[in-house]
Amino acid sequence: MHGGDAAGQNADLDLPEIGLRDHARELVRLIRHYRLPAKVNLIPFNPWPGAEYECSTPERIRSFSNIVFEAGISAPVRTPRGRDIDAACGQLKTASERRRKNAA
Repeated sequence: MHGGDAAGQNADLDLPEIGLRDHARELVRLIRHYRLPAKVNLIPFNPWPGAEYECSTPERIRSFSNIVFEAGISAPVRTPRGRDIDAACGQLKTASERRRKNAA
């Protein structure tokens, strides 16, 4: 989460999208309950060999975004980048850790 500034900007909530569709309504409830001026950035999960999780389908990601958006909260879906070379968010760190373990 990235906090807003004193001018009242929205706090950005960056969520990796790994099957969270069922939690969209709960997220809306929490944002409203705590009166957070929030923007929800949905980040499709970037899988790699051996990852515990899989990326949700584009339909599920759109559904999550629509539920949040229909509640009046901005919920753009970020475009994944670097997947083709395992350089997306989280992938580089995991590859680095694997190399370190194999070297030990």
